[in-house]
Amino acid sequence: MTKALAIVGLVLALAVPHLPPVEAPIIDRFRPPAERYGPGNRGLEYDTYPGQAVYASAAGTVSFSGYIGSSQYVSIQHDAELRTTYSFLASRSVSRGQRVRQGQQIGTAGDRFHFGARRNGEYIDPESLFGYVLTEVRLVE
Repeated sequence: MTKALAIVGLVLALAVPHLPPVEAPIIDRFRPPAERYGPGNRGLEYDTYPGQAVYASAAGTVSFSGYIGSSQYVSIQHDAELRTTYSFLASRSVSRGQRVRQGQQIGTAGDRFHFGARRNGEYIDPESLFGYVLTEVRLVE
């Protein structure tokens, strides 16, 4: 008679191929506003230092690289639906229309750094791009 041994565990698996744009802790998470123009945080605020490298979270095409007011921004279109934005940069090293690869440096952080994402024009929680899925694994002997 043989005995069967079952081991059940949980494994973290990357669900979507985006990486965080900086190596720093998140200090203010996504908080969608109750109303369209209400207060909230439409992205992630990171605890970066001025001059810290900022990287493309995934491959795409730069759709904007420039100033809005006195702040520098880069936006990357990843596909027909998804665009990410890198805000409050000290410098930019990419230009509009340029193809970028995942992990390519696109600029440096300023006094603060904010990362946002929109799907079909609507703000989404950027952390969902780094989504982890719990997968059940059964090992049987």
